[in-house]
Amino acid sequence: MIMIEGERPSQPSRASRNDGISSMVIFIYVEDVDKTIERSLLKVLR
Repeated sequence: MIMIEGERPSQPSRASRNDGISSMVIFIYVEDVDKTIERSLLKVLR
């Protein structure tokens, strides 16, 4: 699922400026966050 919405002044994500900086926020849903973090850490620590 991809959700697109307008800029919110109360959020840190804002429309990109002309200076080439593009701010974006990505939210990822995983069923078991603890297991996902553990797997990621094990891969990094190898």
